[in-house]
Amino acid sequence: MGYSAEVIKAARRADLPGFLMEKGERLKKDGSRYRHATHDSLIFKGNMYYWNSRDDKGNSLDYLTRHMGYGFQDAVRTLSARTGYIAEYTDNATYEAQEKAGNYSRVIAYLTKTRLIDPDIILYCINKKLLYQTHGKNNAAFVMHDEHGQAVGEELQGTLSEKRFKGISQGTKYGYGFSIVPHSDGKYLLFFESAVDLLSYWTLSKREGKSLKGCRLISMAGLKMNIVKHFQSVYGGEIVLAVDNDDAGHTFIQQCLIAGMEAHIRQPPFKFEKGNDWNALLQLITNEPQYYELWKNGTANA
Repeated sequence: MGYSAEVIKAARRADLPGFLMEKGERLKKDGSRYRHATHDSLIFKGNMYYWNSRDDKGNSLDYLTRHMGYGFQDAVRTLSARTGYIAEYTDNATYEAQEKAGNYSRVIAYLTKTRLIDPDIILYCINKKLLYQTHGKNNAAFVMHDEHGQAVGEELQGTLSEKRFKGISQGTKYGYGFSIVPHSDGKYLLFFESAVDLLSYWTLSKREGKSLKGCRLISMAGLKMNIVKHFQSVYGGEIVLAVDNDDAGHTFIQQCLIAGMEAHIRQPPFKFEKGNDWNALLQLITNEPQYYELWKNGTANA
């Protein structure tokens, strides 16, 4: 079950600054725009946000699902109500996989050459039907599965370096994220902010000779506590928050701890320039090998 396209469109058009200020977010008026009081490069206007330092932008629905911990359905219901819609479920918005491209060359090139992810890891994901290239827009679609192996949604990543895009397929099931078990089920659940960061961490671990045996890697496609709670309830085990080492990541960690979660913290080194997430770290130590030994020896923050 899901929401109609009309209701989802209404949610995307909702006034974002007004909603945030009602929630207690401190925004500063800046002409026709609003600027976040804590994150100076984060700007809001109408139903859009622009986080310039992170090269991230989107509409109201994107912001709630990527940065406020809302699941897709909760975000649609909350935002559409502000535009006068009654968000009723309909069978018209259930998840369906998109049409696949004839080949996956652009996805493979983007993930291996631009993002520097290990090619064998990408081929593994394709062969396991965890990743494909969409027809037309040629996005990378990271397929989410439930505990029964049923596909229940997708995390989408654009493959054009000059035009950044991230999203979630319509009808994606609440509480699920893109998930991989590299070797065997185990007691550690590692949560990342994106599928690209998840695959980057796996690449880094492979370089170090670590098998990740006993680990389940999970992308939240943002910072979503509902996904952490759901996976822990289904699979059990110990929670590891491998989120970005920035203000949003720190806040999310505190929210999880306040909610009573017992969690290990594993983040990339903060003092690396552009190294606040796992892919930025992967690119840095690949392109500037002198940093690799610092990171490997645990002295990166010195």
